[in-house]
Amino acid sequence: MPIFKRMLVFVASAAILTPLAACNVEIPRQVVVTQGPPATVEPPQQPVNPQNPETQQAQPVNPPGPGVEPTQVPEPPKVPEPEPPKAPELKKGTYRITINGLAVKSQTSDHMTEQDGKGDEIYVDLRTKVIDKDGNEVDSRQNTSSIMGDTNQQVGRVQAGSARGANGGIVMGDKLPNDQPWVLGTTPSPDRLPLGGGEITLVEGQDKALITPTVWEWDGGSDLFTQFTQWFDKAAEKIPAEALGPAGLAGKAASSMNLGDTLSKLFGVAGDRPIGITSQNREGYTFDPQIVTLDFAKAEEISGGDFGYGKGVRLLTFKDAPQFAGHYELYYQVTKVS
Repeated sequence: MPIFKRMLVFVASAAILTPLAACNVEIPRQVVVTQGPPATVEPPQQPVNPQNPETQQAQPVNPPGPGVEPTQVPEPPKVPEPEPPKAPELKKGTYRITINGLAVKSQTSDHMTEQDGKGDEIYVDLRTKVIDKDGNEVDSRQNTSSIMGDTNQQVGRVQAGSARGANGGIVMGDKLPNDQPWVLGTTPSPDRLPLGGGEITLVEGQDKALITPTVWEWDGGSDLFTQFTQWFDKAAEKIPAEALGPAGLAGKAASSMNLGDTLSKLFGVAGDRPIGITSQNREGYTFDPQIVTLDFAKAEEISGGDFGYGKGVRLLTFKDAPQFAGHYELYYQVTKVS
């Protein structure tokens, strides 16, 4: 190309480039593309439509930055379950049962010749049974005294009464073992007055005790006494305590407590017999023993109260039908031990 033409091209190019430089326009350079793996093209995100659940995505809570572990949301503290309320502790008490003594209001009818000794010859029996609220027996005690009365030519008897002076013999007006038979003056004995009946434990609202004291005229035959003891052993078997009625301070007739017949339709009454036999018209005679029922509340009431004979002492009366004439008063005591 001639030099003149080259100068014209240069001048024209400069005229074009000058306005572009003044406008800060970058002149593109040639891009060199190197060979490599194809770039991953992500599909366009679908716009979120709040009315369409399919377009909604779970958004992370406080998304962590690069290289940071996701924050673990702490579990709420466990609240310990409250302990079940404890049942209130049941009250209970232990009580000693004793027969302190007897007062003779009238002696019994006896053999005219009094071959078995002057006046009455007696023994005392004390039986106690403790049952729970279901009627099951939890404790049972019994104690029978020796024969008491005239000791003249009588081996094994315990002297009691005033019919023969120093030899004894029980008659109307006598008090055994002393002039204040309601007072527990000495340690209870296993074979004479005051007669010990052992200790029983009663749990509040659960246990009930059946206490049966009896006085027997001795004549040398024990058939009725054996029959009575067999009755008592079976009297309260499987009988719920509540079926025995409310506990009482004095004795109740066994027949009124639905404990079955004891000694009924007695004829002749040969041998030992209980004092307190009653008339039964033409069918003979019957014996309806008195039973003292104690629960925890009544045992507390008796052992802590004075009913005219001293703390914890109560009176039971045993009176025969006129044909048999006997009339004895018995003083028993309930003493709280613990």
